[in-house]
Amino acid sequence: MLNERIKKYGLWVFELKQIKDTGIVLTFFRHTQTESNKKGVTMGRTDMSLNNEGIKQAGEIAEKIKERHYDLIFCSPLKRARETAEILFGKNNLRIDKRLIEIDFGQLTGKSSLEADDYREAGFPGGESYYDVSRRVNNFLEEIFIKYPGKKIAIVAHSNIWKVLENIINDQPLNINFLKQHTPLGPVEFNFSEIKYVQSEAPKGENWEQDPDTLDTWFSSGLWT
Repeated sequence: MLNERIKKYGLWVFELKQIKDTGIVLTFFRHTQTESNKKGVTMGRTDMSLNNEGIKQAGEIAEKIKERHYDLIFCSPLKRARETAEILFGKNNLRIDKRLIEIDFGQLTGKSSLEADDYREAGFPGGESYYDVSRRVNNFLEEIFIKYPGKKIAIVAHSNIWKVLENIINDQPLNINFLKQHTPLGPVEFNFSEIKYVQSEAPKGENWEQDPDTLDTWFSSGLWT
């Protein structure tokens, strides 16, 4: 999957070494139900609130995790994610991060999920592809690895952010069967051992070194580890 992206986009590829030594544990939560979720239509960047069922779902999750501690809580700027995060963790200390916003469905916004399925692998006309989402999520992960070693971090975001996290962290291929799957509400915990960083330039910070064995591979892209 990664090789295919390299060949298609001519990117640089990076791998962050010794993630396990940072002690970071990342826990993902998906926003709970909205009316669009109930109807089975895409929302993307449409800023919708939770419905009554969504409020109930968030309250049930909050009860389950009430004994857990998170050092940092990051949240998508969209209302449905913020409302979920406030029920789970309270209004204080939420860090809103636009890199965690839902994929832009473009012309498929407001259409049925079945219609959207036809464009998931190629990208949404007038919107984003999963590669676009991967770039911003990779950038987010790079930052937290450098700034917050040893922290327990919660993310409250969206279905397609979870799918990209599974791809980046667990090498889950972004094929149509996976992209059509229902996303768990969470908590979904990620423990890191090694992660690929896909970007058009070298990453910032320490703990990166270039792997010279791949300099002439994948259209002269560089592999950093």
